[in-house]
Amino acid sequence: MLKKTNINSVLNYFILLLIFVSLFSTAAIRIVLGLIFILWILENNFQIKFSILKQYIKHSWPLKLLLIFFTIKFFSIFWSNSIYNGFWSGYFKNAYDSFFRHDLLYLLIIPIILTSFKKNNAKKAIDIFLLGMFISEIFSYLLFFDLLPHWNFIRGTPYNPSPFLNHSLYSFLLVIFIFTLFEKFQRTNILIEKLIFLFFSITATINLFINGGRTGQLIFIFTVFFYAFYKYPKKIKYVVSGILAIIVIFTLAYKFSPIFNQRINNALYEVRGIVNGNYSSSWGGRFLSILVTKDVFEKNPILGIGIGNSRKEVFEIIKSNYPNAFDYYKRRLHSDMHNEYAQILVEEGIIGLIIFIMFLFISFKQKINDGFYNFFIKLFIFVFTLALFTGNFFSKMFTSFVLFYIFFAISVKLSTYHETNNTEKDIS
Repeated sequence: MLKKTNINSVLNYFILLLIFVSLFSTAAIRIVLGLIFILWILENNFQIKFSILKQYIKHSWPLKLLLIFFTIKFFSIFWSNSIYNGFWSGYFKNAYDSFFRHDLLYLLIIPIILTSFKKNNAKKAIDIFLLGMFISEIFSYLLFFDLLPHWNFIRGTPYNPSPFLNHSLYSFLLVIFIFTLFEKFQRTNILIEKLIFLFFSITATINLFINGGRTGQLIFIFTVFFYAFYKYPKKIKYVVSGILAIIVIFTLAYKFSPIFNQRINNALYEVRGIVNGNYSSSWGGRFLSILVTKDVFEKNPILGIGIGNSRKEVFEIIKSNYPNAFDYYKRRLHSDMHNEYAQILVEEGIIGLIIFIMFLFISFKQKINDGFYNFFIKLFIFVFTLALFTGNFFSKMFTSFVLFYIFFAISVKLSTYHETNNTEKDIS
């Protein structure tokens, strides 16, 4: 029988493995998470674990707000007109099945990390993320140059070389990858390391603009300003340098990247379509989600319409008020509204949305003594917050919300309060 110290070590390795496999396979996420849960059970020490969790919940406002948000989400089932027609339809039997097998199940990674993950593995967690993204980038370039066999597990194409993930998801993770590498470049004084980090931050930036993910490309602009203000808040020359860098990068990308060129032209065409009332496009569908949200909010502002019947009610509004876009929306946006904030406002109302935004804001403001992890979690939350305007990365896409839960839980462990007051006793 393994000793508890050995079980904890194996458990920590599997948590790091979960970060890695999250970048490649949703099936692997489920398998590794299942093994993690089994190890956590075998580790025992539940009296200590529950005591630790009580302390974290008592003193961590981000954790409190996250629990409040999911409590509201669960109770929204009770004010839904049905439990069979939410946006999870087609994946789960009913709203209860969706909440317990999807929302609650993956949340379990947070208490596991809070009670059993070693704080000295925090930087390893970031390094594992960088390694996974580096491997994805290699495969992306191999795809781009059409050097890969046609393997079934590779989802991308030479025209849209996102090898393992949805191109929108891959693109915003690339932004995190780029700026984390650049931060490492800034922090090291070793010349060879500086050259390596700078080189791969450049290749990752190129990779961002040869992919079809406009989400990441747009977020890249905002993140340049975020980085300039975060690192050099009182030096305007760095902001000006950021603007010049954006102009140069986007000009070169438009000139030399066929897919970026086409995606920009498509975006302009879609915007003109929106102005003329045509919502049957990628951006048009997202804009239509905002219009529908307004219609729902006017009738159900406080608590929304709940998660049980939201899909059906949204479709009915579109069919009634925007009939020309109904077929497109039903076909392309059948499982979510492509805007996390809009969907929260529809399903949990203004109360749910305020709680969720407070959760993101206070998580971002949380102080961490470890300077590099403090930067990384702020970068991750900033990019993630922007990405939620274009997709349901918090409620639907496994990779994004599993990675978010992991790095969020580690940030709670490393927060200034818990470091100072030593509320944690490591399980060993």
